Amino acid sequence: MKKHLVLISMVILILVSYLFLTQTNTQVNEAKNETSPCKGNAECLQGVVTSIVDGDTLDVNGNRIRLALVNAPELSTVHGKTAKQFVESFCPVGSPALVDQDDLQKVDAFGRVLGLVKCRYVNLNQALLESNLAVIETKFCPESEFRNEDWALKFGC
Repeated sequence: MKKHLVLISMVILILVSYLFLTQTNTQVNEAKNETSPCKGNAECLQGVVTSIVDGDTLDVNGNRIRLALVNAPELSTVHGKTAKQFVESFCPVGSPALVDQDDLQKVDAFGRVLGLVKCRYVNLNQALLESNLAVIETKFCPESEFRNEDWALKFGC
C-alpha cells in the first residue's frame, strides 16, 4: 500500500512538472495556428472528456478515442492502472479536450477514433510517452499523420 502511494505521488509530481515546463511553449505554438487547432483534413473534435477507459483510450463527447501511436499497459497490471490514473489527472472527466483525428488511419479495428488528444493545450499522447507510462506503437508509424511530429520521432517513429 505504501509503495502504491509513493508511485501515485511520483506520477503526480511528474505530471505537474511536465505541465509547468510545456505550458508556455504549447501556448505559443497554439497561437501560431489560429485558423484551426488541428492539422490535416480529418475530424477536429472539441468537446468534454466524458470517460477514461484506460491509459490509452478515453471518451470525448461520448466518442471513443484511442490515442494514436501510443500503447499503455493493460488495466490488469499495476502499470496499466497507473497509466489510467495519469490520464484521469491529466484529462479529468468534465474537462475540455481537443481531438485531432489521424488523417491516415482514422479508426482502429474496433471502430475507435484514432487521434492526438490535447487537454489544457498539452499533448496527452506525448505526455504519456514522456512519463514512461506508455510506449510508441512503431508498427503504425508508417500509416500515421503524426509520424513526423517531434514527440513521435523522439520515441522511435
